Amino acid sequence: MLSGQAGRRPGWALVAGLIALACLFSSGSASAFSGPEVFEVNSTADEADAAPGSGGCLTAAGKCTLRAAIEESNENLGELDTIEFDENLFDGQPGSTIALATSLPKIVDRTTIEGHFCQTPAGARGPCVEVKGPGGGPAISVESELVTIEGIAVTDAKVGIDVLGASSEFVAARDWLGVALDGSAAPDETGIFLGPGAGESRIGSEGAEFGNVLGNSTAVALEIEGSRKVRVLGNYVGVGPDGSTPAPNGVGIRLVSTAEHRAEANSIGTRVGPTAAATPQCDGGCNVIAGSLGPGIEIAGKVFEGAAPVEPGEPTTMRANYVGLDATGSIPMPNGLAGIEVAEAPMVTIGGTREAEANRIAGGGAAVAGEGAANLTVRGNRIGTAAGVAGAGVSPGAGIAVDSQGLERRGQEAVIDANRIGGASGAAIVQEGPGALISHNLVTGGGVGIRTAEGVGLGFEERGNLIEGNTIEATGGDGILLQNNFNVLTGNAVSSAGGAGIHVEGSASNEVTENLIGGDDPGAENAISGSGGDAIAVTDVANSHTEIARNHGSGNGGLFIHLIALPGGKLPNKGIEPPGFTAATSTFAAGTAEPLSTVRVFRKASAAAGEVESFLGQAVVDGSGHWRVGYGELPPGTVVAATQTGFAGGTSQLAIAATPAAPPGAAPRVSPTPPQTFLLHGPRRRWHHRTARFRFASSESTATFQCRFDHRPFRSCHSPRAYRHLRPGRQVFEVRAVAADGEVDPTPARRRFTVLRRR
Repeated sequence: MLSGQAGRRPGWALVAGLIALACLFSSGSASAFSGPEVFEVNSTADEADAAPGSGGCLTAAGKCTLRAAIEESNENLGELDTIEFDENLFDGQPGSTIALATSLPKIVDRTTIEGHFCQTPAGARGPCVEVKGPGGGPAISVESELVTIEGIAVTDAKVGIDVLGASSEFVAARDWLGVALDGSAAPDETGIFLGPGAGESRIGSEGAEFGNVLGNSTAVALEIEGSRKVRVLGNYVGVGPDGSTPAPNGVGIRLVSTAEHRAEANSIGTRVGPTAAATPQCDGGCNVIAGSLGPGIEIAGKVFEGAAPVEPGEPTTMRANYVGLDATGSIPMPNGLAGIEVAEAPMVTIGGTREAEANRIAGGGAAVAGEGAANLTVRGNRIGTAAGVAGAGVSPGAGIAVDSQGLERRGQEAVIDANRIGGASGAAIVQEGPGALISHNLVTGGGVGIRTAEGVGLGFEERGNLIEGNTIEATGGDGILLQNNFNVLTGNAVSSAGGAGIHVEGSASNEVTENLIGGDDPGAENAISGSGGDAIAVTDVANSHTEIARNHGSGNGGLFIHLIALPGGKLPNKGIEPPGFTAATSTFAAGTAEPLSTVRVFRKASAAAGEVESFLGQAVVDGSGHWRVGYGELPPGTVVAATQTGFAGGTSQLAIAATPAAPPGAAPRVSPTPPQTFLLHGPRRRWHHRTARFRFASSESTATFQCRFDHRPFRSCHSPRAYRHLRPGRQVFEVRAVAADGEVDPTPARRRFTVLRRR
């Protein structure tokens, strides 16, 4: 251990070094190294080695400097050397600083630089050594695999640690970047830079006090360019060593792909263990990413910037981080622009299915994704006041905002699932463009709960969003605001919205059409209660079509369904009128409406305009404009309501009727018309297949069906009905509806067709 002896007895070391140097010259090419070396730095000077490759770490002044130690280690190729520091000289105090005139030599062989851990003037345990400058270049450069740098503060450099070339499995732990030993700001332009060759590296650690402090960078604290499988764990980014003092960076963490290299399969944070998950502090591999002037985390660019689209690779994950919060989780320290910003990078997952994977995000737009962020998943995060942080409401803008307009094909749409979002003064969730799944989120307070914005997809404009199973409470504006097309809303619970519970809002320049609110089974019903305005409002041009199926709710301040014309225009949904009632009894309702439209009948608990209690039944209107819906017996005087949905899909407001008290001994009324049967789908007249399938419906919701084929006897059947192994030749299919009281449709629906012989 020649260098260690040199660090402690410089006079002897100088003699030994000269002897070793003489031996080297006398032996020609013989190496002075015999295996891994340990070099002990015993000087704060910035001087070169007197004789690189001699096996000793000695400057002309007889000292071992950091520069000289790196030079010697670079000569000992193929061995894992260690560079340590004299603990008597490097003790974390102000005199423990090495001021660089120029960048240190590139580390080109496997090396560990161990600065140890000391009590610092900053009041926290931290590095024992500070490397200062140079402002015009990198302080420490790495171009080798298996390099570890621990316990070093790197300040006032253009790049603190520059990791380039074939430098996989690099490790930085317990380092301070841009923060001096006394805790003061000493900005680097970039704290740590990992180039394309730095795959499978680790920045920080899951262990206590093994994370890095990356603060005060004027550009980026940590930049990962084109690297794969980098793990970022347990770091303080944008805060000081105490986890709470602001140390703002330009950008906290940036990941970017290049034309040749994907930045993929990287992980920021991890699923924390049970102990860490049970504490309010950010620990167990959680990163604090706070106070950036720009985004806290930025994922920039496509997989291959400027190249043709390719299949996405492995996902980049962000789990269990505190974004916009200090390390205690109690002090908001918002990032500018966004907490997490995803540009067009594919396969990004923010959060996870387990509580131990949830990111806690406060301030700024929590998660913002730009056009073309394919296969994005934002799941299970706590955002704003839903994170349990007093005063940590999201600033104006969205909690989660996704722009899907640039997606290049189906199957790339975003998933926004099971997030808890509170206090978003803009909208908790904004989805622009086609196709997202927005499900099982909890939204409380703030402005609008969920908003879908106008956008144009590429080749699949008719791909809307599925918004299901969300709970939205006490928003200042609308609970759900639809401003684009083809959305399906099912199973959502919207309560105490300041505006409408659900609002479909078009304009003269933006027709909003083909949205479906509710469905045809109990699980698809939206529950809408306590809205300050209408339960469901449709404000749009006349030619729009919004279908409103089964929904329920009470205590809404306006109508349960309200069609609102634009200024100077006509009512939306082509001005469709509510159906007419000709009968409303305790067991059925009947009336008139447009032929082939669908009438849905509901029970009301009261005559209040903003209330619908439950669904009773539905029917298709027959060709003469009559409908009948049977249901279980209702108490006398029960209020019922009905909507009409036209063949093109637009739904009317509610028509209201009440069941009269039945006279003693009076026989129940029967249907004014027999049930009607409608054939919805069947084979064409000339059929090339040996299987034929039929779908059918009735004007009476409780009707059953009887089918027959080729004039055989009628038998009970259900829709759909398939017939297989058909023989070539002429065929005829008939189906008729049978009402609950046994009345049979006298005019069955019929389809004649010919099965052609196969060639």
